[in-house]
Amino acid sequence: PPVELREVLRTLGNGAGLALVLSRERQVTVPAGEFQLTMPEPACVLFLRVQGTELMERMVQEIPGWRQWPVDGWQGHTHSIGDWSRLPVPFEPTLACNGEWLLLGTSQAVVEQVVTAATGQDRLRDTDEFARLAVNVPETGNQFHFASARLPELYDDILRRLAAIDDDPPIANLPEIGKVIRPAYGFAVLQ
Repeated sequence: PPVELREVLRTLGNGAGLALVLSRERQVTVPAGEFQLTMPEPACVLFLRVQGTELMERMVQEIPGWRQWPVDGWQGHTHSIGDWSRLPVPFEPTLACNGEWLLLGTSQAVVEQVVTAATGQDRLRDTDEFARLAVNVPETGNQFHFASARLPELYDDILRRLAAIDDDPPIANLPEIGKVIRPAYGFAVLQ
């Protein structure tokens, strides 16, 4: 039977988040027009505050092809239908839910990383970079934004490599353009 929007809304809590994670260990090669570009492997996780596991159970029931994996205090499912091997980045849709949060991730590995952080291990807040950026920033609020200092470094590196591939003036000037249009990094809490 079709899912009613009000049924879905009834299962949601009051919170959501999105994380884009760039691997420190793994690299991927992605097509960039005529060129191939090597960069840190990206992964993404959507966080939804929920009231119970009903939404996840409904997704698992309605979309065939999930396999369950064990996680302390969480229910985890990874989707194994479809051939995602042609994608330039790993893609293995994964769900996990502990009754309070539903995680939807692009891989089991990134969802497990979030679950591990939720137990107090390998957390962003325990890194030296976060400690530097969090000075005089409130610990509570209704939004928080974090972008690693690695982001503008990666951006500059990609622009340099693209400019080195082609000496066409628009491409060759990318590093200079990148100085004007440059991603920011930092940490902020909105109250």
